[in-house]
Amino acid sequence: MTKEDILLNAIKALKITSLNNMQNEVIDKWQHSASDLIVYSPTGSGKSLAFLVPVLISLNTSDDTLQAVVIAPSREIVTQTFAVMKKIVPLTKAACCYGGHDAVVEKRELESQPQVIVATPGRLLDHINRKNIELCNLSCLVLDEFDKSLELGFTHEMQQIMAHCPSKARKILTSATHIKSIPDFLSLNKFHTIDYRTNQELKVEDRINLWNVKSSCDDDKLNTLINLLYSIPDEQTIVFSSTREGAQEVYNYLSKQKMDIVLFQGTLEQIEREKAVAMFYNGTVMIMVATDLAARGLDITTVKHIVHYDLPLTQEIFIHRN
Repeated sequence: MTKEDILLNAIKALKITSLNNMQNEVIDKWQHSASDLIVYSPTGSGKSLAFLVPVLISLNTSDDTLQAVVIAPSREIVTQTFAVMKKIVPLTKAACCYGGHDAVVEKRELESQPQVIVATPGRLLDHINRKNIELCNLSCLVLDEFDKSLELGFTHEMQQIMAHCPSKARKILTSATHIKSIPDFLSLNKFHTIDYRTNQELKVEDRINLWNVKSSCDDDKLNTLINLLYSIPDEQTIVFSSTREGAQEVYNYLSKQKMDIVLFQGTLEQIEREKAVAMFYNGTVMIMVATDLAARGLDITTVKHIVHYDLPLTQEIFIHRN
Protein backbone atom coordinates (compact mmCIF):
# COMPACT_ATOMS: atom_id res chain seq x y z
CA MET A 1 0.00 0.00 0.00
CA THR A 2 1.09 3.56 -0.63
CA LYS A 3 1.71 6.07 2.15
CA GLU A 4 -1.46 7.93 1.11
CA ASP A 5 -3.57 4.76 1.37
CA ILE A 6 -2.16 3.94 4.79
CA LEU A 7 -2.75 7.47 6.10
CA LEU A 8 -6.30 7.47 4.76
CA ASN A 9 -6.94 4.10 6.43
CA ALA A 10 -5.47 5.36 9.71
CA ILE A 11 -7.60 8.51 9.80
CA LYS A 12 -10.74 6.52 9.03
CA ALA A 13 -10.03 3.56 11.33
CA LEU A 14 -8.88 5.63 14.30
CA LYS A 15 -11.60 8.28 13.78
CA ILE A 16 -9.24 11.26 13.74
CA THR A 17 -9.46 14.29 11.50
CA SER A 18 -5.74 14.55 10.74
CA LEU A 19 -2.29 13.66 12.01
CA ASN A 20 -0.66 15.95 14.58
CA ASN A 21 2.64 17.77 14.04
CA MET A 22 4.71 15.15 15.83
CA GLN A 23 3.30 12.31 13.73
CA ASN A 24 3.82 14.22 10.49
CA GLU A 25 7.43 15.04 11.39
CA VAL A 26 8.29 11.43 12.29
CA ILE A 27 6.83 10.12 9.03
CA ASP A 28 8.54 12.85 6.99
CA LYS A 29 11.97 12.24 8.56
CA TRP A 30 11.61 8.51 8.05
CA GLN A 31 10.79 8.93 4.38
CA HIS A 32 13.29 11.63 3.51
CA SER A 33 16.39 10.58 5.43
CA ALA A 34 18.34 7.40 6.13
CA SER A 35 18.96 8.14 9.80
CA ASP A 36 17.61 6.43 12.90
CA LEU A 37 15.05 8.40 14.94
CA ILE A 38 14.65 9.19 18.63
CA VAL A 39 11.14 10.48 19.34
CA TYR A 40 10.24 12.25 22.59
CA SER A 41 6.55 12.91 23.06
CA PRO A 42 4.06 12.69 25.97
CA THR A 43 2.09 9.52 26.62
CA GLY A 44 -1.22 9.72 24.78
CA SER A 45 0.13 12.01 22.05
CA GLY A 46 -0.06 9.37 19.32
CA LYS A 47 3.46 7.88 19.21
CA SER A 48 2.07 4.50 18.17
CA LEU A 49 0.58 5.89 14.97
CA ALA A 50 3.75 7.93 14.40
CA PHE A 51 5.94 4.81 14.22
CA LEU A 52 3.38 2.39 12.78
CA VAL A 53 3.03 4.39 9.55
CA PRO A 54 6.80 4.13 8.83
CA VAL A 55 6.64 0.41 9.67
CA LEU A 56 3.76 -0.19 7.27
CA ILE A 57 5.08 1.91 4.40
CA SER A 58 8.45 0.13 4.70
CA LEU A 59 6.97 -3.33 4.08
CA ASN A 60 7.58 -5.15 0.84
CA THR A 61 4.30 -7.05 0.61
CA SER A 62 5.74 -9.51 -1.91
CA ASP A 63 8.45 -10.55 0.57
CA ASP A 64 7.26 -13.20 3.06
CA THR A 65 10.17 -12.75 5.47
CA LEU A 66 10.08 -10.85 8.77
CA GLN A 67 10.81 -7.21 7.92
CA ALA A 68 9.78 -5.17 10.98
CA VAL A 69 9.73 -5.68 14.76
CA VAL A 70 8.15 -3.43 17.39
CA ILE A 71 9.37 -4.02 20.95
CA ALA A 72 7.48 -2.61 23.96
CA PRO A 73 8.06 -3.18 27.70
CA SER A 74 4.60 -4.46 28.70
CA ARG A 75 2.01 -6.84 27.31
CA GLU A 76 -0.62 -4.08 27.45
CA ILE A 77 1.38 -1.77 25.18
CA VAL A 78 2.10 -4.71 22.87
CA THR A 79 -1.55 -5.74 22.52
CA GLN A 80 -2.73 -2.15 22.06
CA THR A 81 -0.08 -1.43 19.42
CA PHE A 82 -0.93 -4.66 17.59
CA ALA A 83 -4.64 -3.77 17.65
CA VAL A 84 -3.97 -0.30 16.22
CA MET A 85 -1.84 -1.75 13.42
CA LYS A 86 -4.53 -4.27 12.46
CA LYS A 87 -7.12 -1.49 12.43
CA ILE A 88 -5.04 0.52 9.98
CA VAL A 89 -4.17 -2.35 7.63
CA PRO A 90 -6.20 -5.45 8.62
CA LEU A 91 -4.50 -7.72 6.08
CA THR A 92 -0.99 -7.09 7.42
CA LYS A 93 0.76 -10.43 8.04
CA ALA A 94 1.63 -9.89 11.70
CA ALA A 95 2.08 -11.70 15.01
CA CYS A 96 1.83 -10.57 18.63
CA CYS A 97 4.13 -12.16 21.26
CA TYR A 98 4.22 -11.50 24.99
CA GLY A 99 4.57 -13.22 28.35
CA GLY A 100 1.38 -14.83 29.61
CA HIS A 101 0.25 -15.57 26.06
CA ASP A 102 0.13 -19.23 24.96
CA ALA A 103 3.60 -19.90 23.50
CA VAL A 104 2.25 -22.80 21.41
CA VAL A 105 -0.30 -20.50 19.78
CA GLU A 106 2.45 -17.96 19.11
CA LYS A 107 4.67 -20.62 17.54
CA ARG A 108 1.86 -21.55 15.11
CA GLU A 109 1.36 -17.89 14.20
CA LEU A 110 5.10 -17.48 13.59
CA GLU A 111 5.10 -20.50 11.27
CA SER A 112 2.85 -18.51 8.91
CA GLN A 113 5.81 -16.15 8.31
CA PRO A 114 4.61 -12.76 9.58
CA GLN A 115 6.14 -9.65 8.06
CA VAL A 116 5.70 -7.68 11.32
CA ILE A 117 6.03 -8.81 14.94
CA VAL A 118 4.99 -6.78 18.00
CA ALA A 119 6.52 -8.23 21.17
CA THR A 120 7.85 -7.79 24.68
CA PRO A 121 11.65 -8.19 25.01
CA GLY A 122 11.64 -11.43 27.01
CA ARG A 123 9.19 -13.31 24.81
CA LEU A 124 10.86 -12.10 21.60
CA LEU A 125 14.27 -13.30 22.80
CA ASP A 126 12.78 -16.65 23.81
CA HIS A 127 11.41 -17.18 20.29
CA ILE A 128 14.76 -16.12 18.79
CA ASN A 129 16.62 -18.64 20.96
CA ARG A 130 14.14 -21.35 19.98
CA LYS A 131 14.72 -20.54 16.29
CA ASN A 132 11.08 -19.56 15.85
CA ILE A 133 12.13 -16.08 14.70
CA GLU A 134 14.92 -14.98 12.36
CA LEU A 135 15.87 -11.30 12.26
CA CYS A 136 18.36 -11.53 9.37
CA ASN A 137 16.06 -9.69 6.89
CA LEU A 138 14.91 -7.04 9.34
CA SER A 139 14.78 -3.54 7.87
CA CYS A 140 12.87 -1.68 10.62
CA LEU A 141 13.11 -1.96 14.41
CA VAL A 142 10.96 0.11 16.79
CA LEU A 143 11.86 0.31 20.49
CA ASP A 144 8.74 1.81 22.05
CA GLU A 145 9.06 3.28 25.58
CA PHE A 146 12.73 2.32 25.38
CA ASP A 147 13.76 3.93 28.68
CA LYS A 148 11.04 1.94 30.46
CA SER A 149 12.42 -1.31 29.02
CA LEU A 150 15.79 -0.52 30.60
CA GLU A 151 14.14 0.64 33.83
CA LEU A 152 12.23 -2.66 34.11
CA GLY A 153 15.45 -4.66 33.80
CA PHE A 154 15.32 -5.74 30.16
CA THR A 155 18.87 -4.55 29.37
CA HIS A 156 20.25 -8.10 28.94
CA GLU A 157 17.35 -9.13 26.71
CA MET A 158 17.73 -6.00 24.59
CA GLN A 159 21.47 -6.62 24.20
CA GLN A 160 20.84 -10.19 23.06
CA ILE A 161 18.13 -9.13 20.61
CA MET A 162 20.32 -6.41 19.11
CA ALA A 163 23.09 -8.96 18.57
CA HIS A 164 20.73 -10.78 16.17
CA CYS A 165 19.69 -7.63 14.27
CA PRO A 166 21.38 -6.78 10.98
CA SER A 167 23.25 -3.48 10.95
CA LYS A 168 21.15 -2.29 7.99
CA ALA A 169 17.95 -2.20 10.08
CA ARG A 170 16.80 1.35 10.75
CA LYS A 171 15.62 2.08 14.27
CA ILE A 172 13.00 4.27 15.95
CA LEU A 173 13.27 4.84 19.71
CA THR A 174 10.33 6.44 21.51
CA SER A 175 9.98 7.80 25.02
CA ALA A 176 7.87 10.28 26.97
CA THR A 177 10.89 11.22 29.12
CA HIS A 178 14.51 12.03 28.32
CA ILE A 179 16.82 9.07 27.72
CA LYS A 180 19.92 10.01 29.73
CA SER A 181 22.34 7.99 27.61
CA ILE A 182 21.96 5.82 24.53
CA PRO A 183 23.50 2.38 25.20
CA ASP A 184 26.32 1.38 22.86
CA PHE A 185 24.69 -1.96 22.09
CA LEU A 186 22.01 -0.16 20.04
CA SER A 187 24.66 0.77 17.46
CA LEU A 188 22.58 3.73 16.30
CA ASN A 189 23.57 5.12 12.97
CA LYS A 190 23.54 8.86 12.53
CA PHE A 191 20.30 9.64 14.34
CA HIS A 192 17.80 12.49 14.33
CA THR A 193 15.99 13.61 17.51
CA ILE A 194 12.36 14.73 17.41
CA ASP A 195 11.31 16.33 20.70
CA TYR A 196 7.71 17.35 21.38
CA ARG A 197 7.80 17.18 25.18
CA THR A 198 7.46 20.96 25.47
CA ASN A 199 5.52 21.53 22.27
CA GLN A 200 2.57 23.86 22.89
CA GLU A 201 0.30 21.53 20.93
CA LEU A 202 0.90 18.71 23.39
CA LYS A 203 1.60 20.48 26.70
CA VAL A 204 0.23 18.61 29.70
CA GLU A 205 -0.28 21.90 31.51
CA ASP A 206 -2.85 22.90 28.90
CA ARG A 207 -4.87 19.73 29.47
CA ILE A 208 -5.01 19.31 33.26
CA ASN A 209 -6.08 21.08 36.43
CA LEU A 210 -4.08 20.13 39.54
CA TRP A 211 -5.71 19.89 42.99
CA ASN A 212 -4.12 19.24 46.39
CA VAL A 213 -6.38 17.14 48.64
CA LYS A 214 -5.27 17.04 52.28
CA SER A 215 -5.82 14.27 54.80
CA SER A 216 -5.48 14.72 58.56
CA CYS A 217 -3.17 11.69 58.90
CA ASP A 218 -2.07 8.52 57.09
CA ASP A 219 -4.76 6.49 58.87
CA ASP A 220 -7.41 8.79 57.41
CA LYS A 221 -6.21 8.60 53.78
CA LEU A 222 -8.65 5.88 52.74
CA ASN A 223 -11.60 7.77 54.17
CA THR A 224 -10.39 10.95 52.46
CA LEU A 225 -10.12 9.00 49.20
CA ILE A 226 -13.73 7.78 49.53
CA ASN A 227 -14.97 11.34 50.10
CA LEU A 228 -12.92 12.56 47.13
CA LEU A 229 -14.30 9.90 44.78
CA TYR A 230 -17.86 10.69 45.84
CA SER A 231 -17.26 14.41 45.29
CA ILE A 232 -16.06 14.23 41.67
CA PRO A 233 -18.32 13.51 38.67
CA ASP A 234 -19.10 9.92 37.72
CA GLU A 235 -16.41 9.80 35.03
CA GLN A 236 -13.50 7.48 34.31
CA THR A 237 -10.96 7.80 37.12
CA ILE A 238 -7.65 6.06 37.84
CA VAL A 239 -6.38 5.88 41.43
CA PHE A 240 -2.61 5.30 41.48
CA SER A 241 -0.71 3.58 44.25
CA SER A 242 3.08 3.24 44.16
CA THR A 243 3.11 -0.41 45.29
CA ARG A 244 1.16 -3.58 44.52
CA GLU A 245 0.38 -4.01 48.21
CA GLY A 246 -0.93 -0.46 48.42
CA ALA A 247 -3.09 -0.90 45.33
CA GLN A 248 -4.53 -4.11 46.76
CA GLU A 249 -5.30 -2.37 50.08
CA VAL A 250 -7.09 0.49 48.33
CA TYR A 251 -9.01 -1.93 46.11
CA ASN A 252 -10.11 -4.04 49.11
CA TYR A 253 -11.23 -0.98 51.05
CA LEU A 254 -13.21 0.55 48.19
CA SER A 255 -14.79 -2.82 47.40
CA LYS A 256 -16.01 -3.11 51.00
CA GLN A 257 -17.62 0.30 50.55
CA LYS A 258 -19.63 -1.21 47.64
CA MET A 259 -17.90 0.90 45.00
CA ASP A 260 -17.76 -0.52 41.45
CA ILE A 261 -14.03 -0.70 40.74
CA VAL A 262 -11.38 -2.81 39.05
CA LEU A 263 -7.78 -3.55 40.00
CA PHE A 264 -4.82 -3.40 37.58
CA GLN A 265 -1.40 -4.52 38.78
CA GLY A 266 1.43 -6.82 37.77
CA THR A 267 0.75 -9.91 39.88
CA LEU A 268 -2.71 -10.48 38.40
CA GLU A 269 -3.15 -13.20 35.79
CA GLN A 270 -3.20 -11.91 32.23
CA ILE A 271 -6.89 -12.75 31.79
CA GLU A 272 -7.74 -10.78 34.95
CA ARG A 273 -5.81 -7.75 33.71
CA GLU A 274 -7.46 -7.91 30.30
CA LYS A 275 -10.90 -8.18 31.91
CA ALA A 276 -10.18 -5.18 34.16
CA VAL A 277 -9.03 -3.06 31.22
CA ALA A 278 -12.04 -4.09 29.11
CA MET A 279 -14.55 -3.24 31.87
CA PHE A 280 -12.89 0.11 32.51
CA TYR A 281 -12.42 0.92 28.83
CA ASN A 282 -16.06 0.27 27.89
CA GLY A 283 -17.44 2.17 30.87
CA THR A 284 -18.86 -0.81 32.79
CA VAL A 285 -16.75 0.36 35.74
CA MET A 286 -15.69 3.98 36.15
CA ILE A 287 -12.87 3.60 38.70
CA MET A 288 -9.59 1.71 38.28
CA VAL A 289 -7.10 1.23 41.11
CA ALA A 290 -3.66 0.70 39.60
CA THR A 291 0.08 0.63 40.07
CA ASP A 292 2.38 2.60 37.80
CA LEU A 293 2.24 -0.28 35.34
CA ALA A 294 -0.91 1.41 34.03
CA ALA A 295 0.90 4.73 33.60
CA ARG A 296 3.04 3.19 30.86
CA GLY A 297 0.89 0.30 29.74
CA LEU A 298 -2.48 1.90 29.06
CA ASP A 299 -3.69 4.67 26.78
CA ILE A 300 -7.38 5.38 27.44
CA THR A 301 -8.15 8.85 26.15
CA THR A 302 -11.55 9.10 27.89
CA VAL A 303 -10.05 9.17 31.41
CA LYS A 304 -11.06 12.41 33.13
CA HIS A 305 -9.52 12.14 36.62
CA ILE A 306 -6.17 10.94 37.99
CA VAL A 307 -5.86 10.46 41.75
CA HIS A 308 -2.34 10.13 43.17
CA TYR A 309 -3.20 8.16 46.33
CA ASP A 310 0.55 7.73 46.75
CA LEU A 311 2.64 10.59 45.43
CA PRO A 312 4.77 9.54 42.45
CA LEU A 313 8.38 8.80 43.35
CA THR A 314 9.86 10.69 40.40
CA GLN A 315 8.94 13.46 38.00
CA GLU A 316 8.91 10.92 35.16
CA ILE A 317 6.27 8.80 36.92
CA PHE A 318 4.17 11.92 37.54
CA ILE A 319 4.35 12.77 33.84
CA HIS A 320 3.35 9.27 32.76
CA ARG A 321 0.46 9.04 35.21
CA ASN A 322 -1.02 12.32 34.03
